[in-house]
Amino acid sequence: MIEIKNLSIEAISRNGLGQFQADSLLHNVCLSGNDKEIILLLGPSGSGKSLLTNLLLGLVSPHIPELLVDSSSIMKFNVGQSRDLLAPIYPDDLHGKIGVMFQSLGLFDDLSVYENIAFANSHSRTPRKRKELNDWIQMISSPENLNLEERLLHASLHTLSGGQKQRVAFARLAAYRPEVRILDEPTSALDSTSAKNLVRMIANDNEANLTIIITHDYSNFLPIANKVWFINSERQIEEHTPPKEQDYYLHELRRERPKYSRILKPKEYYKHIAKCLDIYWDTSLRRGYDILKKVFFVRNLYWFLHFFWILFKLLILRAAPYIILSGLCLGLVATYFSFNSEFGNIQLDSATLEMEKVIRPLFFEQILTGFGVVLFRALIPLFVCIFVAARSGTAITAYLSSMRDPDKRQWDAMATFGVNPSTFFFPQIFLCFTFGCAFLAYLAFFPAALGCLLISVYTNPLCTWFTWVEKFWYFLDPWYLWGYIPIFKGTGMFIAKTCCAGVAMACISFWWGTRPKKSSLDSLRFLIATNIWNLISVLIIFFIILIFELGLR
Repeated sequence: MIEIKNLSIEAISRNGLGQFQADSLLHNVCLSGNDKEIILLLGPSGSGKSLLTNLLLGLVSPHIPELLVDSSSIMKFNVGQSRDLLAPIYPDDLHGKIGVMFQSLGLFDDLSVYENIAFANSHSRTPRKRKELNDWIQMISSPENLNLEERLLHASLHTLSGGQKQRVAFARLAAYRPEVRILDEPTSALDSTSAKNLVRMIANDNEANLTIIITHDYSNFLPIANKVWFINSERQIEEHTPPKEQDYYLHELRRERPKYSRILKPKEYYKHIAKCLDIYWDTSLRRGYDILKKVFFVRNLYWFLHFFWILFKLLILRAAPYIILSGLCLGLVATYFSFNSEFGNIQLDSATLEMEKVIRPLFFEQILTGFGVVLFRALIPLFVCIFVAARSGTAITAYLSSMRDPDKRQWDAMATFGVNPSTFFFPQIFLCFTFGCAFLAYLAFFPAALGCLLISVYTNPLCTWFTWVEKFWYFLDPWYLWGYIPIFKGTGMFIAKTCCAGVAMACISFWWGTRPKKSSLDSLRFLIATNIWNLISVLIIFFIILIFELGLR
């Protein structure tokens, strides 16, 4: 059951005169929906349908500066418990109780068709077992239902048409088995036959207690609807039980919608802002505590590891070939200019030349001895962290921004399945950056050492393999873990630098990646900001640890 009383919402903005203006979105809404009802939510574009459904889903809090909500507004969402609209909203409260099929579908691009359906099933309040799930998918995919061919079940979403994706989205919602279903334009990309099959499935489905449908397809859905919520020209919602004729809604939707607005007094506006800030800090502290409790808790370990592997491939494995090649180039270039640097054409007499022939091998051995330490402790970690900051940092920001894209709504879709996206993805990103930086730096050191060997032998005839091994590894003093993995002296500082830089990059990339986008240019701004702040954080961390190292000596 859903009950809404006295709901009035205004959008706050500044007009051309610098005044605070409140535009009415919904006015004095009073609604109720009972179990086993099919309700149509009708209204023109921009009338507040999406806002109302997002409030029902718990995807938007009414306490934001852009929205002014009537203090007497109450929403009771009785699917196990009653909820106050003005209370803090957490997606966990709605786990297994309310599900949605977005107009933009919200399918997870990194999962196949079968995995999208299985993800919803595994987070259901009553998940089906593997064999039962497979039988159910086969039944719902039949030609008389959704008409999904078996070959499509394990295909990538990029290979599907718009209509096929829409049918997959409905199958995912059905697999979730929520008590309340919200469907936003469920037939917009379907042909007439598929649309009629879907309507028939909705009408005959007894698992959902309440179904709310947002649609312009009146001809198909009006015959099965028990009630209509119609947003009229006064920004109010009329309840029609039973629904009226189709012609009535077609005529009413063509009517001009006047704009209702008022000027807020500064005192009223600042009082609203103060209230929003109080609620923001209160809920932030509690949500922060909630994240700390749940940051390493995962409801379904399989999906946590599945997405972790996707991110690990994106951030670490795909960067490894470039790191290896770059490490080799760094070893070649750094060694060459360290041992063969000549500034200008210096004319030396015969005595100086003879002395240079004697002294040069001695200096070469001393430089080579220290070069191994410098390469391992400073050059390689700094180079790898800068590379990861420039590549992997922007990659994760772009990945999260894509999930939060309002046109895809993958982030919101995950929240509707009872999975807090922040607590789900942050531990994965944290682990990838923290251990990935150390792993890539350790991996890059060996091709860099190979480059040093090649240049040393090529440019210094007196340097042999045995000489290079003796001098290059002298201060590193390696010992072997399990007889195969070399561990070098100074590994503690090596790990400290790379891991601290990884933690900073994980936090910065996650922060910029999860910020909501208000325009198409925001994605570019976030990528640039991620690059700049990641590079700054790496340099600061290495500088601080360098000072600490010098203090220890």
